Amino acid sequence: MESSSILVRPYAASDQSIWDGFVRSARNGCFLFERSYMEYHAHRFSDASMMVFEDGRLCAILPAHGQQIEGARVLSSHGGLTFGGLVVGASSGAADQLRYILAVCEAAKAAGFSRLNYRAMPHFLHREPSEDDVYALFQAGARPIRIDLAHTLDLTRRPVLGAKRRNCVAKARKAGVEVRQSTDFESYWAIVESVLDTRHTRKPTHSLEEIQLLASRFDQIQLVAAFVRNGTSEEMLAGAVTYRFDRVLHVQYLANSDRGRTVCALDAVIATLIDQAAEHSQWFSLGVSTEQEGRALNEGLSWQKESFGARPTTLTTWSLTLS
Repeated sequence: MESSSILVRPYAASDQSIWDGFVRSARNGCFLFERSYMEYHAHRFSDASMMVFEDGRLCAILPAHGQQIEGARVLSSHGGLTFGGLVVGASSGAADQLRYILAVCEAAKAAGFSRLNYRAMPHFLHREPSEDDVYALFQAGARPIRIDLAHTLDLTRRPVLGAKRRNCVAKARKAGVEVRQSTDFESYWAIVESVLDTRHTRKPTHSLEEIQLLASRFDQIQLVAAFVRNGTSEEMLAGAVTYRFDRVLHVQYLANSDRGRTVCALDAVIATLIDQAAEHSQWFSLGVSTEQEGRALNEGLSWQKESFGARPTTLTTWSLTLS
């Protein structure tokens, strides 16, 4: 669809090279928006990504999929990722963002969508400040429909660990716990699945095969685990999957085995990762601490993250009726 000099069209497989190149140079791009990451679960989502051109030049992209919600056809950016949002070029300004959002909305409406659900990218992941999309949504009449609380640690103002955490880390070291990078996702996924099943009665978002595939495609994804020696062999006790962004080290799938809990193995993993992240990142992200689509705070999880010095950050999902 065309609006003045702006053309918005759907993404096609032949666009992968130009799409990925744009993501890598954008002021709010990240590898989660590259097609080889987005499409690992293409069988679960009907892709409806859009590309915005102005005077023939690609100036913005929207990672998105289409879905039916309560009988309405909704364009979501992006339900298969932690966040979505309009990705824009380094030279785009706030006035440009306003025009791009409106053009995307017009194109979505013409394509038969009646609503846009937009999960904004958290500010600490931006390469440069890029919250003009949220302002553009507000201008267009969008309203927040979901707010999650995540926890992040500013590594430039990192507090000293509390006494309890220091004691736990010391206990792990005394028990001979060693923290290092590993490629043994199979052993770790057994721990993750056991913890999620017994404590939360759910499964991990990624299957073992999916996380192995993503780690093989992106060096930014790694497993860091805690081990202890048992005679001539060793046992994996705890770990975390890390995603490395430009200025952020994000951790997810934190898990501790039963034995790991007795020797504070997960504390050792988190403390080690914070020390390593401080060498090359500004932010250490411990992920979301809310449940039930943001309506309930997991206070135990929140306290655990705050005890390492992390503080709350909101992740907002906006909804805009396309009329």
